[in-house]
Amino acid sequence: MSRMIPPLNPYDILVGWEAIAEELGTSTRTARRWALTGPALPLASPRLPVYKPRGRVYALRSEIRRWLTDAIRGSRVGGP
Repeated sequence: MSRMIPPLNPYDILVGWEAIAEELGTSTRTARRWALTGPALPLASPRLPVYKPRGRVYALRSEIRRWLTDAIRGSRVGGP
């Protein structure tokens, strides 16, 4: 039995490092580093959720926002 996958909203798709970095509010270099290693935060979050089919990079705005929210929450755990 196959599951139906809902169509993606074109607004949700970020294509290229520039668009991903803009959504994060950071430089393309930082966005690329976070995709490889995750942010340098206490309780480090997993790597940035990006996809690289056939040499192009893209991400989903909703996943980026969720990842960023989780990373910020994780950095505040146990803080002052």
